[in-house]
Amino acid sequence: MKAKLLLSAAAIGFVAMSPAIAETVTIPVIPGSLDGASSTTGDGGAGGDATAIANSPTDSTNSASATGGAGGSGGNNGGKGGAASASATTTTTDASGNASSLSTATGGAGGAVDSYPDTGNGGNGGAAAASAVTTAPGAPGTVSAKSTATGGVGGGAPFSATGTGGGNGGDATASAMAIGGSGPVNVSASAIGGNGGFGGGAGGSARLSNGGTGPAVFGQSSTGPVVVQGSATGGNADNNGFDLLVGGVSVTLSNAVGGSTTGSLSLTQSATGGAGGGGSSALGGGSPTDGAGGGATSILSGSNPSGASAYSLTANATGGLGGGAGFGGNGPGGSATATVTAASSVGHGSVSAVTSATGGEAGFGDFSDAAGGAAGATSAATESGLGGAANSSASAVGGSGGYQIDTGGPGGDADATATGTATNGGTASAGAVASGGAGSQVNDGSTGDGGAANAAASATSSAGGTANARATGGDAIGVFATFGKGGNGGAAKASAVSQVVGAGNSSAHAGATGGSGAPSGFDASGPDGGDASASAMSSTKSGSASAIASATAGAASDGGLNFDVPTNGGNGGNGAANATATTMSGGAAAATATATATGGVGGGGGGGNTSVPGGNGGNGGNGTANATATAMGGGAAMATATATGGAGGTASAAPGTNGVGGTGNATASATTSRGARAQALATATGSPASAQSTVATSLGRVSLAQTFASASTASKATTNAIAQGGAGQMLVNPGQSAYAFATALPGKSYSTALIGGASMVADALLGPGEAVFGTSVLGANLSGDGSAADTYSASSTFDFAYRGDLVLGLIAPLDGAPTDFQKIDFTVTVDGTEALSRSFTSLATAGAFFADNPLNLGAVSGVADVVFSYDLVAGGSGGYGMDLAFGGAVPEPSTWAMMLMGFAGLGYAALKRARESRSALDCPRT
Repeated sequence: MKAKLLLSAAAIGFVAMSPAIAETVTIPVIPGSLDGASSTTGDGGAGGDATAIANSPTDSTNSASATGGAGGSGGNNGGKGGAASASATTTTTDASGNASSLSTATGGAGGAVDSYPDTGNGGNGGAAAASAVTTAPGAPGTVSAKSTATGGVGGGAPFSATGTGGGNGGDATASAMAIGGSGPVNVSASAIGGNGGFGGGAGGSARLSNGGTGPAVFGQSSTGPVVVQGSATGGNADNNGFDLLVGGVSVTLSNAVGGSTTGSLSLTQSATGGAGGGGSSALGGGSPTDGAGGGATSILSGSNPSGASAYSLTANATGGLGGGAGFGGNGPGGSATATVTAASSVGHGSVSAVTSATGGEAGFGDFSDAAGGAAGATSAATESGLGGAANSSASAVGGSGGYQIDTGGPGGDADATATGTATNGGTASAGAVASGGAGSQVNDGSTGDGGAANAAASATSSAGGTANARATGGDAIGVFATFGKGGNGGAAKASAVSQVVGAGNSSAHAGATGGSGAPSGFDASGPDGGDASASAMSSTKSGSASAIASATAGAASDGGLNFDVPTNGGNGGNGAANATATTMSGGAAAATATATATGGVGGGGGGGNTSVPGGNGGNGGNGTANATATAMGGGAAMATATATGGAGGTASAAPGTNGVGGTGNATASATTSRGARAQALATATGSPASAQSTVATSLGRVSLAQTFASASTASKATTNAIAQGGAGQMLVNPGQSAYAFATALPGKSYSTALIGGASMVADALLGPGEAVFGTSVLGANLSGDGSAADTYSASSTFDFAYRGDLVLGLIAPLDGAPTDFQKIDFTVTVDGTEALSRSFTSLATAGAFFADNPLNLGAVSGVADVVFSYDLVAGGSGGYGMDLAFGGAVPEPSTWAMMLMGFAGLGYAALKRARESRSALDCPRT
């Protein structure tokens, strides 16, 4: 190895050289040799500039490191820091085909002011620029380039009489490029602005730039994997600015990274805003942006011009922290925006778009309500190549609000949107996650609200897709000391949509959780919980479809605990969930939809004593769930909806009143074809509770259009509806509040099993020349909620084409011994005309009527509409049900064919709540 010494007016450098191995250049070789001189009475001397260049044409690794000299301290002004410039260039590989370059540049620190009291300024930090270039186009090995530039720290003015004397941080600029052959290529560049000096210095800027056109950070390989990373971080403003709050440096990156290969290509770009400055004696009243954290924006787009087999773009953005002021205002957190648009058309390739945005946290202060920084992340991936894949992901997190004495700052909102699109036989996935920032706590004022969160994921493909969205509203942080109202929880909204336009499975999952309210101070009412809304939609042309939506609203908080002042509890948030799954064909492919919604719990009342009324409890939030499943290719469909209203809060003392519980509303619907099983289950719990189930199916030319079950009670309602062809349900109590099962054109074995020992019905419907057109099981179970009487209604409707006498066979009752039985009504209508009506006030009489009882309903001609209605009025516990079959003589073959073309079955079951006072519609029929 040989060494040489470089001397110049500005720098002393050392170069170590080893042929075909490495060259390293470090400026200065003697640490501190470029520092400026200090002065106790005048200005400090400027630090010397440093320039390091490593470009040996015979070495496979070249490194350059430059550090600017520090400015000297001064009694008047501090000296500025020296600039630093480092450049490393490599054009030669080692024996294995590897090559690399490395550059590091660090600006010199500004000199401080060391007099007291001082009236001058600290010196500015030195700028830094770093560049690394490796060019080895034929290299089979790994080729890399890395550069790091860091601006110098500003000099401090700790005893400034004006509070504005801190020096500014130095600016930073970085670039890197690597050109390889068939091997891997790795490139990275980082620019970090210098921090401001003590006394209100501003942070330095940060850039990725090569001084020309094209991306500042670039990597190229013919076929190998290429990884390119670029980041820029703004310098932090000083947090000791006294009467001046300095805003943080904002950073914007737009297509600062790039690359080329036919292998995998990964590009990542990250922007971070600098922290805002603060002070300790500011009294507010300044600009609203004073002390704000720097914003961060990262935008990256590309269309894969080199034809990479795996094309991935990632953009990150982080807002700067807000500045804090001990006795004044404070700064809001910096906003963050990350956007990626990626497209590719490579056959059997993949494209990925990834974004991450995090809002800055607001600063600490006494008399301001600075908000956390908002965050927005948007990603879109599009793949048009044959059999390719598109993957999109977005994540957003709002910043926390700033801590205050009087009024807390709200949390920042978060918005995440991810879109994946794949055509030409490709698959797609999309995932979005959003979290609202926390509302800040306060000492004696009102707490800030939690930030809202919105997450939306959409996947469109031709061969399979998945979409997932998750949103979480920000919680409010409690009051730190005694007074003031707690903040409300942040709302949350999640939406997931997956659409497959070809053959493939589809899945969508959306989850939302509302933020919780914060505890209040002694004399304030409780805050509300955040609402939650989730929607999942999944569809496919051919394949299975699944949709899951879950929404949980935030809980409210209690009223304050001042016993001399009644304080009411807050209201729980509302929860709403919607799930829809649809498959249009695909044989046995199934559709499944599940929706779950939960309202938030109401807060308890506070305060009150023997002479002061207690506070009222807050109301619980409502829960609403809707699930719809459709399978039209012959597969099963299952829809499940569960809704729970939040419990009301408890009053602290009489005569305060407890909060009302939230309502529960659940609706489920399922549709199939070809006689496949369609089932809908709905469960609702609330005050009151309402549940509905709707199902439909078809079987060739026979359509069993709908069965419908509905229940409404004071506390809990459940419904179950099933429709299918060929085989159906037996007379067994399934346990729901209302149930209705219908079967169109049942098979001989099922009809025989259902009719069982009902010999007279068997003789009427199962004998030679007879056929069963449909069957139904209808029933209800009493709520057991202590009410005097409820009305339970169940009905089945069949539409069909037939000519001849229609025979109804009442098979058997299912007597569950209702404890407070009042009556049963049973009605049959044919084409809107009442054909049969009976009313029973005795269970024994009803049981005898429903047991093995064939009835001739008369002749029908053409398309007939037959409705079987059953009403049970009873209270307490227990239940009652029954089953039936109907049919007639088998027509001639030609007539039978005509009947099949027009046959349709419709089942209906309903349950509604009623008190002992009955309307005219409930009067006994004769």
